[in-house]
Amino acid sequence: MRWPAVAKILLLALFLFSAPAQAGDPAGRWALRVGGRTLILLELERAPGGAWSGRLLRPQHMHASQFLIFSGVEGPVVTRTVKGTEQPGGTIRLAATGSTPDDTDAYLFRVLEAGTGELALADVPPGIHFPAMTLARARAGEAVAESWDPYQSYAIDIDRPSNPEMKAMFDADQAARSDPTKIDWRVLGPQDEARRLRTLQLLQSGALNSGADFYHAAFIFQHGGKPDDYLLAHTLAVAAVTRGRPDGAWIAAATLDRYLQNIGQKQIYGTQFTTPPGGRTTQDPYDPKLIPDSLREALGVPPLADQERQRAEFEAQERAMGAAPASRRSASPKPVSRRARSEH
Repeated sequence: MRWPAVAKILLLALFLFSAPAQAGDPAGRWALRVGGRTLILLELERAPGGAWSGRLLRPQHMHASQFLIFSGVEGPVVTRTVKGTEQPGGTIRLAATGSTPDDTDAYLFRVLEAGTGELALADVPPGIHFPAMTLARARAGEAVAESWDPYQSYAIDIDRPSNPEMKAMFDADQAARSDPTKIDWRVLGPQDEARRLRTLQLLQSGALNSGADFYHAAFIFQHGGKPDDYLLAHTLAVAAVTRGRPDGAWIAAATLDRYLQNIGQKQIYGTQFTTPPGGRTTQDPYDPKLIPDSLREALGVPPLADQERQRAEFEAQERAMGAAPASRRSASPKPVSRRARSEH
């Protein structure tokens, strides 16, 4: 089936590499992955005389949106013949031919530094701009997946490197809260503020890109002191989920709860617990009826029955520590993760 023009343009999407070839050598296998699965494989080899040949394998049917979201994906896997000629500057012009000579798509491919590369549509009509896509090498033995849900949409997987400084700040944030009985807020408060300021600098400069980056940044701002900190933390957590960190769903719920309570509204998931000096640990203000347990489960938030057990556990801990002034905690995600239980 011949793709519509927009879909053909979007087929260019990202091809991820990883074969044993030299960094600047286009030869090898390249894979487009969506939703954690391989959608397309491009195989290239240099023919005698310097020409290029190979194959492009993909499911027979698919549709692509302008946001590089694939839907209507159905098999079987079909193979298209690829022929290419090298252009000035090392760019290769590729023609992928389907079942008939008229069913041909043209692409431009080149290898960038460190083994990465980019693929762009050739012969784009004037006035239409489609950016080239970053490529990386396919894994050994990788094959096009055969079982797809035609009613599901699949987003392109992009390999975004994580920021080591962001990870180091997250680790420091967690380490400072490893033992709540030894926290000195006169020391930790300024440290938290410094981490928030630096995280904001990294965010505004575009230095945070991966799901892990946004996940770590969400925890930094979860430990803020004003509503805007919690609202930014919530947005960072949502970004973490969209960038491949599904465990960011819990921190997204917790940060929204904390934001709501700090603007005088009721929390809705039940992640926030407060213990006044000498008082009873409570989740109030809280509307436990708005969100069903099935939705809490989807977000990694404990159901109401487990929340009550956590409330009693926190209350017992606070009494043992003789905590004063009032302390705040966020419920652990489900299943319980020590890493995520780092809250004040």
